[in-house]
Amino acid sequence: MDDKTRALLNRILSEPGFRAYLQNDPVGALADAGIALDPNYVLNLPISLPSDEEIQSILVLDPNWDHIQGCMSVIGVVGWQSH
Repeated sequence: MDDKTRALLNRILSEPGFRAYLQNDPVGALADAGIALDPNYVLNLPISLPSDEEIQSILVLDPNWDHIQGCMSVIGVVGWQSH
């Protein structure tokens, strides 16, 4: 995960009111977080953020994500073997 995404997730967890700001004005909130988003992309899209617990899980997995993706790639190609 890139630094901006990690910072955004931590900000959702730690900054009171940021979750509501992000849901109500995603373009503005992301711009404040240093992430550019085309306003036309979010036009008429419902914004649904993961729960705090889900975000915490994502952050816990983050340091190992490259390894997890590598394992999933191998599983996808080789498949699980049943005995």
